Amino acid sequence: LVVFPEGTRSSIEGKGAVNLYSGFIFLANKANVPIIPAYISGSERALARGAKCIKPVKVRICFGSPIYFKDSQDYVKAARQVYEEILRLKSLTNDKV
Repeated sequence: LVVFPEGTRSSIEGKGAVNLYSGFIFLANKANVPIIPAYISGSERALARGAKCIKPVKVRICFGSPIYFKDSQDYVKAARQVYEEILRLKSLTNDKV
């Protein structure tokens, strides 16, 4: 299952804080599965906002290590931890998205 915790497509470039929904942490806890953070680069060229067709383009996906959370953990804090890992993955790619 792929979940975008921002609730929509977004760019993390230049944003210190993005509004994350923490429901994905709840889902992972209930399913007893880890979160695998991923940074996706180039997808905005495949389907630009308002476009009706997908264009074939190269997309880069960088996966992080699985993160496990406990039931008692603060979901908002856990979502922030996942976001920080996505920022770390972005820094490894040297992307200028």
